[in-house]
Amino acid sequence: MKIGIFAKTFNRSAIRGLFQAIAGYRIYSVQFNLSCVGLEPLPLEVPSDELLQPISAAAQQAEVELSAISGTFNMGNPDPEFRRNHLLKFEVLCEVAALLRIPVITLCTGTRNRDNMWKWHPDNDSKPAWDDMVHTIESALVAAEKFGLVLAFEPERENIVNSASRARKLLDDLANPRLRTIIDPANLIFPGANQREILDDAFAQLSDAIILAHAKDRDRNFNPCAAGKGILDFPYYVQWLKQGGFSGPLILHGLEEDEVAFSRQFLAGLL
Repeated sequence: MKIGIFAKTFNRSAIRGLFQAIAGYRIYSVQFNLSCVGLEPLPLEVPSDELLQPISAAAQQAEVELSAISGTFNMGNPDPEFRRNHLLKFEVLCEVAALLRIPVITLCTGTRNRDNMWKWHPDNDSKPAWDDMVHTIESALVAAEKFGLVLAFEPERENIVNSASRARKLLDDLANPRLRTIIDPANLIFPGANQREILDDAFAQLSDAIILAHAKDRDRNFNPCAAGKGILDFPYYVQWLKQGGFSGPLILHGLEEDEVAFSRQFLAGLL
Protein backbone atom coordinates (compact mmCIF):
# COMPACT_ATOMS: atom_id res chain seq x y z
CA MET A 1 0.00 0.00 0.00
CA LYS A 2 1.33 3.44 -0.91
CA ILE A 3 0.18 6.99 -0.16
CA GLY A 4 -1.23 8.92 -3.11
CA ILE A 5 -3.04 12.20 -3.65
CA PHE A 6 -5.41 14.02 -5.99
CA ALA A 7 -3.10 15.86 -8.37
CA LYS A 8 -5.41 18.88 -8.44
CA THR A 9 -4.63 19.50 -4.75
CA PHE A 10 -1.62 21.35 -6.19
CA ASN A 11 -1.77 24.44 -8.37
CA ARG A 12 1.26 24.80 -10.61
CA SER A 13 1.64 26.59 -13.92
CA ALA A 14 3.94 23.91 -15.35
CA ILE A 15 3.29 20.17 -15.31
CA ARG A 16 6.90 19.44 -14.35
CA GLY A 17 6.52 21.64 -11.28
CA LEU A 18 3.30 19.85 -10.35
CA PHE A 19 4.88 16.42 -10.14
CA GLN A 20 8.03 17.74 -8.49
CA ALA A 21 5.86 19.32 -5.78
CA ILE A 22 4.03 16.03 -5.22
CA ALA A 23 7.27 14.05 -5.00
CA GLY A 24 8.60 16.71 -2.64
CA TYR A 25 6.09 15.45 -0.07
CA ARG A 26 7.31 11.87 -0.63
CA ILE A 27 4.08 11.00 -2.40
CA TYR A 28 4.55 8.88 -5.50
CA SER A 29 1.04 8.08 -6.70
CA VAL A 30 -1.67 10.37 -8.05
CA GLN A 31 -5.26 10.38 -9.17
CA PHE A 32 -4.83 12.68 -12.13
CA ASN A 33 -7.25 15.16 -13.65
CA LEU A 34 -6.90 16.80 -17.05
CA SER A 35 -7.82 20.11 -15.41
CA CYS A 36 -4.24 20.08 -14.08
CA VAL A 37 -3.08 20.97 -17.59
CA GLY A 38 -5.89 23.40 -18.34
CA LEU A 39 -8.19 20.94 -20.12
CA GLU A 40 -11.75 19.87 -19.45
CA PRO A 41 -11.78 16.66 -17.37
CA LEU A 42 -13.81 15.10 -20.20
CA PRO A 43 -12.34 16.55 -23.41
CA LEU A 44 -14.13 16.80 -26.74
CA GLU A 45 -11.10 15.47 -28.61
CA VAL A 46 -7.80 13.79 -27.86
CA PRO A 47 -5.19 16.45 -26.99
CA SER A 48 -2.07 16.70 -29.10
CA ASP A 49 1.08 14.72 -28.38
CA GLU A 50 2.74 18.03 -27.52
CA LEU A 51 0.43 18.29 -24.52
CA LEU A 52 0.21 14.63 -23.48
CA GLN A 53 3.88 13.66 -23.73
CA PRO A 54 5.04 16.23 -21.13
CA ILE A 55 2.56 14.74 -18.63
CA SER A 56 4.05 11.27 -18.92
CA ALA A 57 7.61 12.62 -19.00
CA ALA A 58 7.14 14.83 -15.94
CA ALA A 59 5.51 12.04 -13.93
CA GLN A 60 8.26 9.60 -14.89
CA GLN A 61 11.00 12.06 -14.03
CA ALA A 62 9.49 12.68 -10.57
CA GLU A 63 8.88 8.92 -10.14
CA VAL A 64 5.18 9.58 -9.57
CA GLU A 65 2.79 6.86 -10.74
CA LEU A 66 -0.32 7.90 -12.65
CA SER A 67 -2.60 5.48 -10.81
CA ALA A 68 -6.00 6.77 -11.96
CA ILE A 69 -7.68 9.62 -13.80
CA SER A 70 -10.98 11.32 -13.07
CA GLY A 71 -13.78 10.63 -15.52
CA THR A 72 -16.69 11.68 -13.33
CA PHE A 73 -19.94 12.93 -14.79
CA ASN A 74 -23.55 12.57 -13.68
CA MET A 75 -24.35 9.05 -14.87
CA GLY A 76 -27.80 9.29 -13.31
CA ASN A 77 -28.85 12.56 -14.90
CA PRO A 78 -32.48 12.18 -16.06
CA ASP A 79 -31.70 13.83 -19.41
CA PRO A 80 -30.74 11.08 -21.91
CA GLU A 81 -29.11 13.65 -24.22
CA PHE A 82 -26.83 14.73 -21.37
CA ARG A 83 -25.78 11.14 -20.77
CA ARG A 84 -25.18 10.46 -24.48
CA ASN A 85 -23.04 13.57 -24.94
CA HIS A 86 -20.93 12.79 -21.91
CA LEU A 87 -20.43 9.18 -22.96
CA LEU A 88 -18.97 10.42 -26.24
CA LYS A 89 -16.48 12.55 -24.29
CA PHE A 90 -15.87 9.67 -21.89
CA GLU A 91 -14.66 7.51 -24.78
CA VAL A 92 -12.23 10.28 -25.71
CA LEU A 93 -10.95 10.23 -22.12
CA CYS A 94 -10.48 6.46 -22.37
CA GLU A 95 -8.17 7.00 -25.33
CA VAL A 96 -6.29 9.68 -23.40
CA ALA A 97 -5.91 7.37 -20.40
CA ALA A 98 -4.54 4.63 -22.65
CA LEU A 99 -2.05 7.04 -24.23
CA LEU A 100 -0.89 8.14 -20.77
CA ARG A 101 -0.84 4.50 -19.58
CA ILE A 102 -3.26 5.26 -16.76
CA PRO A 103 -5.03 1.98 -15.93
CA VAL A 104 -8.09 3.23 -13.99
CA ILE A 105 -10.78 5.82 -14.68
CA THR A 106 -12.88 6.94 -11.72
CA LEU A 107 -16.66 7.33 -11.98
CA CYS A 108 -19.58 8.98 -10.20
CA THR A 109 -22.79 6.91 -10.28
CA GLY A 110 -24.67 10.19 -10.24
CA THR A 111 -27.96 11.58 -9.01
CA ARG A 112 -31.31 12.79 -10.34
CA ASN A 113 -30.15 16.27 -9.24
CA ARG A 114 -29.49 18.00 -12.56
CA ASP A 115 -27.43 20.83 -11.05
CA ASN A 116 -24.90 18.98 -8.90
CA MET A 117 -23.80 15.36 -9.29
CA TRP A 118 -22.75 15.24 -5.64
CA LYS A 119 -26.18 16.23 -4.24
CA TRP A 120 -29.01 13.93 -3.18
CA HIS A 121 -32.36 13.78 -4.96
CA PRO A 122 -35.42 11.88 -3.66
CA ASP A 123 -35.72 9.98 -6.96
CA ASN A 124 -32.24 8.46 -6.58
CA ASP A 125 -33.75 5.31 -5.09
CA SER A 126 -36.18 4.84 -7.97
CA LYS A 127 -35.94 2.06 -10.55
CA PRO A 128 -35.68 4.50 -13.50
CA ALA A 129 -32.70 6.19 -11.85
CA TRP A 130 -31.02 2.82 -11.28
CA ASP A 131 -31.72 1.66 -14.83
CA ASP A 132 -30.40 4.86 -16.43
CA MET A 133 -27.22 4.70 -14.35
CA VAL A 134 -26.66 1.01 -15.14
CA HIS A 135 -27.13 1.52 -18.87
CA THR A 136 -24.69 4.45 -18.78
CA ILE A 137 -22.05 2.41 -16.99
CA GLU A 138 -22.59 -0.45 -19.45
CA SER A 139 -21.81 1.95 -22.31
CA ALA A 140 -18.76 3.27 -20.47
CA LEU A 141 -17.54 -0.29 -20.00
CA VAL A 142 -17.66 -0.84 -23.77
CA ALA A 143 -15.22 2.07 -24.16
CA ALA A 144 -13.08 0.76 -21.30
CA GLU A 145 -12.86 -2.64 -22.96
CA LYS A 146 -11.79 -1.03 -26.23
CA PHE A 147 -8.80 0.60 -24.54
CA GLY A 148 -8.00 -2.05 -21.93
CA LEU A 149 -9.00 0.01 -18.89
CA VAL A 150 -10.69 -0.54 -15.52
CA LEU A 151 -13.53 1.68 -14.29
CA ALA A 152 -13.93 2.40 -10.57
CA PHE A 153 -17.07 3.81 -8.98
CA GLU A 154 -17.43 5.10 -5.44
CA PRO A 155 -20.49 4.50 -3.24
CA GLU A 156 -21.56 7.87 -1.82
CA ARG A 157 -24.57 8.71 0.29
CA GLU A 158 -25.73 11.48 -2.08
CA ASN A 159 -25.59 9.30 -5.20
CA ILE A 160 -27.65 6.49 -6.68
CA VAL A 161 -25.13 3.94 -5.42
CA ASN A 162 -25.27 5.22 -1.85
CA SER A 163 -24.29 2.19 0.21
CA ALA A 164 -22.10 -0.90 0.18
CA SER A 165 -25.12 -3.09 -0.54
CA ARG A 166 -26.09 -1.08 -3.62
CA ALA A 167 -22.46 -1.15 -4.74
CA ARG A 168 -22.49 -4.93 -4.41
CA LYS A 169 -25.73 -5.10 -6.39
CA LEU A 170 -24.21 -3.04 -9.21
CA LEU A 171 -21.12 -5.27 -9.32
CA ASP A 172 -23.27 -8.41 -9.35
CA ASP A 173 -25.76 -7.09 -11.89
CA LEU A 174 -23.07 -6.15 -14.40
CA ALA A 175 -20.60 -8.93 -13.53
CA ASN A 176 -17.86 -7.24 -15.54
CA PRO A 177 -14.22 -7.72 -14.45
CA ARG A 178 -13.44 -4.20 -15.64
CA LEU A 179 -15.79 -2.67 -13.07
CA ARG A 180 -14.33 -2.11 -9.60
CA THR A 181 -14.95 0.08 -6.55
CA ILE A 182 -13.32 2.89 -4.62
CA ILE A 183 -13.63 2.85 -0.84
CA ASP A 184 -13.98 6.17 0.99
CA PRO A 185 -15.50 5.82 4.48
CA ALA A 186 -16.01 9.59 4.73
CA ASN A 187 -18.66 9.21 2.03
CA LEU A 188 -20.42 6.31 3.76
CA ILE A 189 -20.63 7.43 7.39
CA PHE A 190 -23.25 9.89 8.67
CA PRO A 191 -23.96 11.69 11.94
CA GLY A 192 -24.85 9.28 14.72
CA ALA A 193 -23.77 6.21 12.76
CA ASN A 194 -21.51 3.51 14.15
CA GLN A 195 -18.44 3.91 11.95
CA ARG A 196 -17.06 0.47 12.63
CA GLU A 197 -20.32 -1.23 11.72
CA ILE A 198 -20.37 0.68 8.43
CA LEU A 199 -16.76 -0.26 7.69
CA ASP A 200 -17.36 -3.89 8.66
CA ASP A 201 -20.27 -4.06 6.25
CA ALA A 202 -18.46 -2.23 3.43
CA PHE A 203 -15.40 -4.45 3.54
CA ALA A 204 -17.45 -7.62 3.98
CA GLN A 205 -19.33 -6.83 0.78
CA LEU A 206 -16.69 -5.09 -1.33
CA SER A 207 -13.19 -6.28 -0.37
CA ASP A 208 -12.87 -8.37 -3.52
CA ALA A 209 -13.63 -5.37 -5.75
CA ILE A 210 -11.67 -2.47 -4.17
CA ILE A 211 -9.04 -1.05 -6.52
CA LEU A 212 -8.55 2.42 -4.99
CA ALA A 213 -8.88 3.76 -1.45
CA HIS A 214 -9.52 7.39 -0.59
CA ALA A 215 -8.35 9.21 2.53
CA LYS A 216 -10.66 12.08 3.38
CA ASP A 217 -11.90 13.03 6.85
CA ARG A 218 -15.00 14.68 8.37
CA ASP A 219 -14.95 17.39 11.01
CA ARG A 220 -17.43 17.54 13.89
CA ASN A 221 -19.87 19.46 11.69
CA PHE A 222 -19.49 16.68 9.15
CA ASN A 223 -17.76 18.85 6.57
CA PRO A 224 -14.87 17.33 4.58
CA CYS A 225 -11.44 17.97 6.03
CA ALA A 226 -7.86 16.75 5.81
CA ALA A 227 -7.10 13.20 6.90
CA GLY A 228 -6.21 13.06 10.59
CA LYS A 229 -7.97 16.32 11.47
CA GLY A 230 -11.49 14.96 11.91
CA ILE A 231 -13.60 12.22 13.44
CA LEU A 232 -13.05 9.34 11.00
CA ASP A 233 -11.69 6.18 12.61
CA PHE A 234 -8.63 5.92 10.37
CA PRO A 235 -6.82 3.24 12.43
CA TYR A 236 -9.81 0.91 11.98
CA TYR A 237 -10.06 1.80 8.28
CA VAL A 238 -6.38 1.09 7.63
CA GLN A 239 -6.63 -2.12 9.64
CA TRP A 240 -9.39 -3.30 7.30
CA LEU A 241 -7.36 -2.35 4.22
CA LYS A 242 -4.45 -4.42 5.51
CA GLN A 243 -6.62 -7.39 6.47
CA GLY A 244 -8.25 -7.32 3.06
CA GLY A 245 -4.89 -7.48 1.34
CA PHE A 246 -5.33 -4.10 -0.35
CA SER A 247 -2.12 -3.16 -2.17
CA GLY A 248 -3.21 -0.14 -4.19
CA PRO A 249 -2.83 3.57 -3.43
CA LEU A 250 -4.45 5.25 -0.43
CA ILE A 251 -5.24 8.62 -1.98
CA LEU A 252 -5.46 11.87 -0.02
CA HIS A 253 -8.05 14.44 -1.04
CA GLY A 254 -10.35 17.05 0.45
CA LEU A 255 -7.40 19.05 1.74
CA GLU A 256 -5.28 22.08 0.90
CA GLU A 257 -1.63 21.92 -0.05
CA ASP A 258 -0.55 23.39 3.29
CA GLU A 259 -2.19 20.38 4.99
CA VAL A 260 -0.50 17.73 2.85
CA ALA A 261 2.58 17.29 5.05
CA PHE A 262 0.44 16.70 8.15
CA SER A 263 -1.92 14.20 6.49
CA ARG A 264 0.89 12.37 4.75
CA GLN A 265 2.71 11.93 8.07
CA PHE A 266 -0.54 10.86 9.74
CA LEU A 267 -1.17 8.11 7.16
CA ALA A 268 2.46 7.02 7.14
CA GLY A 269 2.25 6.45 10.88
CA LEU A 270 -0.74 4.17 10.41
CA LEU A 271 0.78 2.25 7.52
